[in-house]
Amino acid sequence: MRSARVRIRLLLPAVAAGLALGGCASTSAEPEANKFYADHHQAATVAAAAVNSMKSALASLPAHPTPAQRQALQVAAVRAKRRMTAPSEWAGPERGEEEDLQQAETEVSEGAQDVLKAIRSLRAYARTGAGADLQSYTSQFRTAGEKWNEGVIQLWHLAGKHGPPTI
Repeated sequence: MRSARVRIRLLLPAVAAGLALGGCASTSAEPEANKFYADHHQAATVAAAAVNSMKSALASLPAHPTPAQRQALQVAAVRAKRRMTAPSEWAGPERGEEEDLQQAETEVSEGAQDVLKAIRSLRAYARTGAGADLQSYTSQFRTAGEKWNEGVIQLWHLAGKHGPPTI
């Protein structure tokens, strides 16, 4: 019994080291993902912050906002649109060997394009106060946000980075 415990104690560090090394291999960053991160992480972070600010402005509105409150939402939506335009153009050329990276870049770009469409609906709501425009924004944004989030989470993972800028 005692010799079994001694063997287990001796094996535990070896098992832990093996798991640690195995984990490093599976989470090592891809070079192209690192390049994407270096080129775009700042813009992605700023875009996500602008979109999240726009969402907060919308969430803080009362059920029947005044024209001035809707104007403030319009300003936040314009800011988010400006920041999300660059990410909407990030889909890169096909890379045969790096399918995961290509897919993630495409999801981010398509997600950003879809966010821009949702912002158009939100801006229409901010101008008119029409509930149909708000409902259109809500349904469009749900899928756009999911696509963006999946893409940036995957890109940050491939680059070995933490804290992807989700919306």
